[in-house]
Amino acid sequence: MSDNPYEASATRLTGGPTEQGDVVLASRFKRLVARIIDGILSTLLFVLCLYLIPGMWDGYMTQLSPTPVAESVSSFDVWRQLLFVYDLSIDSVLQFILSLAVLFALQGYFLAHYGQTIGKMALNIKIVDEENHEKPSLTRLFVIRECGMTVFGIVTILAFVDVLLIFGSRRKCIHDYWSRTLVVQAS
Repeated sequence: MSDNPYEASATRLTGGPTEQGDVVLASRFKRLVARIIDGILSTLLFVLCLYLIPGMWDGYMTQLSPTPVAESVSSFDVWRQLLFVYDLSIDSVLQFILSLAVLFALQGYFLAHYGQTIGKMALNIKIVDEENHEKPSLTRLFVIRECGMTVFGIVTILAFVDVLLIFGSRRKCIHDYWSRTLVVQAS
């Protein structure tokens, strides 16, 4: 043993917060960057679809334009715009369905075959079943996990809570718990 106090330990630590059995959990940073990549790609494809579908672009742009505040607007109406991404209008419901269809068209193939989204592929991480560390079914990957995140995203505060759970020792968000998945380093 060396007397150098700055020398690295020869002991390998196992079973720490980054390991789950025989897999290594993906870092929080990689998960964040992968989600950002997926979000950018989905948004670009969604906007392209809105532009190409007659009437959808005008409805979307109308929703984005600021409306003058009337005297009869309650404080709930102001807070509702901050808490909920969509309202219950026909345009919003159609846009929500379109966003799920775009997400499936963009990521469904990769999730079904590799257990990875495009962003996860770019960062060499993947989604696995928490029990057997195999690729989960498309139902669990897309319907439960991805659609669940999208539905959670409707209520802004719930999406925020979902993201904050990543800072736990298991590095799992709510959508990981309910779909019984882990995001791990791809080998």
